Amino acid sequence: MNDTQKTNLAALEHATEREASMGVGKFFRLLGLRLLTQGLKATVLWMANVFNRKLIDRPIRSQCQVTEQLFVGPQFKQRGWRQLQAWGISGVVNLRREFDDRSLGVDIPHYLHLPITDDDPPTMEDLQQGVAFIKHEIESGGKVYIHCGAGVGRAPTMAAAYLISQGDTPAQAIDRIRAVRSFIRLTRVQREQLQRYHALVNRHEAVATPD
Repeated sequence: MNDTQKTNLAALEHATEREASMGVGKFFRLLGLRLLTQGLKATVLWMANVFNRKLIDRPIRSQCQVTEQLFVGPQFKQRGWRQLQAWGISGVVNLRREFDDRSLGVDIPHYLHLPITDDDPPTMEDLQQGVAFIKHEIESGGKVYIHCGAGVGRAPTMAAAYLISQGDTPAQAIDRIRAVRSFIRLTRVQREQLQRYHALVNRHEAVATPD
């Protein structure tokens, strides 16, 4: 890719920010961007994810389950939450600034709301709080569902932070999530924040295990 193509791609990415809330024009810009950067198969899966979330409200387990106890996906309504409960989800991390799950009236045993603007990275404090919540829930035998609006940016960022806390590098963590959700699209600032979180985890481990 030459410099002109990189510039055009960066401009297109900027024009398609805030993916969780989109109109028709933005949908087609995103469609073009995803075809260019992720290929046909991942783009088709992303389109199915968009329509499923908005029209069918039915979680697809094969696109959400990263590990036995860790799930990542989009916002669902009442029908979708009933399916998540049937999967045994006991803890939820909601990263949407624009919506609080409790307004749906669903019964979530353990709930953490960390309001983050779409496409922005969680703060380091958000990552530490979210990872601590996820660890506690998983170590207690529960299952955690992490979501944002579309399940492609904020939620994968938090899930990747948890995997980093368990020993993955940022690239390994993102690849593990992408193996399930091939259409995730972390922004540059979200990826950079994961690098900083990884460095922080490594520093803490070095202090905890001195020579």
